[in-house]
Amino acid sequence: MSIRLISILAISLMITAVVGCAKSAFESVMRENKVSTLKDYLSDYPDSEFAPQVRNRLKELQEQLDLDRLSQMASSEAYLAFLKD
Repeated sequence: MSIRLISILAISLMITAVVGCAKSAFESVMRENKVSTLKDYLSDYPDSEFAPQVRNRLKELQEQLDLDRLSQMASSEAYLAFLKD
């Protein structure tokens, strides 16, 4: 085999491994469904094909946490403070 062919095969294997890792990590963080793990995924794989889905889920979770926090606020002052955040 030529060095060029070996190099092409090596690069192909590395790309396959990276895509496989991103997919495996994506499946794991979506099962775990926690803000911290979703953020970690985006830090590790910001440009993966799964990053848009992770960003959407992260936004949904953060909105839900905000709503949960809001529902625990009993006063109008607390509500106004929430709106300022």
